Amino acid sequence: MYVKDKYLWPVNYSTYDSSGIYFENLKSPSGCDSIFKLQLTIYKSDTVYLPNSFTPNENGTNDAWAPVGINMDWYEILILNRWGEILWRGEHNQPFDGSYMGKPLIDGVYVYSVNVVKKSNIKVRLRGTITIIR
Repeated sequence: MYVKDKYLWPVNYSTYDSSGIYFENLKSPSGCDSIFKLQLTIYKSDTVYLPNSFTPNENGTNDAWAPVGINMDWYEILILNRWGEILWRGEHNQPFDGSYMGKPLIDGVYVYSVNVVKKSNIKVRLRGTITIIR
């Protein structure tokens, strides 16, 4: 689970403000034991998060890919194939929809280069890979 700044876990009503894996052991009145696991990633307000995959299958969930962060003034996305050919270029408020020249790209791994300008005027370049799963 990815959350900003802190998370209130409804299993034990504890608040967590750092990333980690947390466990809670509960016992029912009848004696049954349960172990709950929370894998938590906290991103601070100046963090830019880039998902590593998305599913552009037009079902309304996870259909586009873009940087996530609240302190971004502007960003530019470049999506490349494994030979370095630019397949898609977009700017702020233009998430990548998984297509090239209007046609869906096949499932696979693609390279991204993202340039971000934060509200503090700090410029960041992020590079990595993204997987398309249809």
